[in-house]
Amino acid sequence: MVESASNSRSAEAPAKRVKVAVVASACVYVLGTGLYLSPPNPVRDAIGTQLVTVWHTLGLGQGWSVFAPNLRRYNPHVTATVTFADGSTLLYEFPRMEKMSLIEKFCKEKWRKFDVDNMPWSTASGYHEDVARYVARQVNNDVANPPVQVAITVHWAAVPDLPEFVSSEKFPEHDRAASVFVYRVRKKDLL
Repeated sequence: MVESASNSRSAEAPAKRVKVAVVASACVYVLGTGLYLSPPNPVRDAIGTQLVTVWHTLGLGQGWSVFAPNLRRYNPHVTATVTFADGSTLLYEFPRMEKMSLIEKFCKEKWRKFDVDNMPWSTASGYHEDVARYVARQVNNDVANPPVQVAITVHWAAVPDLPEFVSSEKFPEHDRAASVFVYRVRKKDLL
């Protein structure tokens, strides 16, 4: 009898730890999201940059401008220009939803969220070096000619006004661009 009571207690311990972890995670999420969405205040100002970086990394960033009075008036996409040791260049294009099938869009939506809504903007500057290293590793196919620089650029076109509604497939080509970040690739980045 004593042995079966201790076995039931030991079985309850992991279940209790799981419940505590779930409740703690939910509390962190609710408090973090509340702080993330709150208007500027001393607490948010003190930890805002770190919170934004963590929230974007976890895919928890919130952007309500779709519903706000000041709608986003541009349609962006991001590229990286990679320069190799011999001076040649390669254009690396991040996934673009408008060029994908419905199934591909569904599978890549979180990537779009990251590379269009978060990564190119100054609020996510903590990611720029990591993204540049990622791109350098993706295109590092020739040991004799490694990438030496990655320049990340955001391209965009104005979205037509509502009275001139057109489907997203007929949006104008992206005719504007701005440099986001230039990174000198180090040998250790390619390992």
